[in-house]
Amino acid sequence: MPAAARKPQEPRPGPMDRKYALGIWAMIVAGVVFVFSASYPRVGRPDADGNAGNPFLLLYERIEDLSVALVMMAVAILTSPERIRRFAKAMLMVTIVLTCLTFVPGLGVSYNNSQRWLKIPPFPVFQPSEFAKVAFIAFLALALARKDEGEDTERNSWLTVAAATAIMVALLLAQSDQGMATIFVIIALVMAWLGGANGRWLAGITAGLFTAAIIYARQVPYRWERITAFLNPEGDMEDTSYQIIRMLIALARGGFAGRCLGVSPDKWSSLPEPYTDSIFCVIGGELGLLGGLAMLAAVGYLTWRALDIARRSRSVYGWHLAAGCASALALQAVLHIAVNTSMVPCTGLTLPFISHGGSSLISAAVMAGMILSVSRYAGPEAVKR
Repeated sequence: MPAAARKPQEPRPGPMDRKYALGIWAMIVAGVVFVFSASYPRVGRPDADGNAGNPFLLLYERIEDLSVALVMMAVAILTSPERIRRFAKAMLMVTIVLTCLTFVPGLGVSYNNSQRWLKIPPFPVFQPSEFAKVAFIAFLALALARKDEGEDTERNSWLTVAAATAIMVALLLAQSDQGMATIFVIIALVMAWLGGANGRWLAGITAGLFTAAIIYARQVPYRWERITAFLNPEGDMEDTSYQIIRMLIALARGGFAGRCLGVSPDKWSSLPEPYTDSIFCVIGGELGLLGGLAMLAAVGYLTWRALDIARRSRSVYGWHLAAGCASALALQAVLHIAVNTSMVPCTGLTLPFISHGGSSLISAAVMAGMILSVSRYAGPEAVKR
């Protein structure tokens, strides 16, 4: 976006964008419904010792997570973009420290050979990288705003963006979280493009990063197996290939209008992680093609609405913050759906507001809250900068 000669004075806040807020609320309600629908078959079964299961277990957990998420979203809404700007550096530093703590014995929690979670009493187990994603966007928005306002040179701003991205990606790869590392890289590239970076430079950087990702995956057997399984899912019906086939079968069972809410048979045993990584397959299996298209339409509408809020922002920082949050939510949703439909290799990514997971829900709610905060200071029309 064009540079501004000076930072404008922040106006008095007005009402938030009600259409975007109602859209987010609808997604949250849908998340509660689908988490329960996708989880009750697994958690309702008796355990190995014959103890009765509780089909409402994850529903109760979802409600607890939602109560925290709504409080955090309200805090974000009531915090002005300029106040978020002042704390952006501190937020990123804190989340980097928390991410590093996952490698400390006794604090870090490992699951499926990934050291992504942290347990600090009295808090429940959480995933620091989800909160780092929010801080990362706020920090990149700061670097880009300083460039546009003339407070820093373009060279320093782009170096700051590159350094922050490199640090976060290195930490995430050390956690064996290539999916989240990919999200961070794409967020940085999109925010750089929206921030006025040269398109040819970005295309070259993207090509280089893609090549580096292939080389990196080739060095790690199980990552390379995901790529080969994606290219030839019917060649080996074990592990990743099996997961791809089961996800496609679950979607195919749904047909055009679905089998009806709650009755997808694949979530009982064959579908991998039905209430997190493959919850879109449950939606497609129960609501069919119509349900899947409705979810895509909802993501598209919320993204368009958020970008319109960014466009009308009265501050440069507000523009970058809202556009970055909108891009992050949309990109993660699209990548989740792409994985579930075998359009990209398998990687563990949640569907924002829909998949089970407290950290994912809270981070998505905070990003939506930041967008609504920007909307409180936005004008009715786009502001020239």
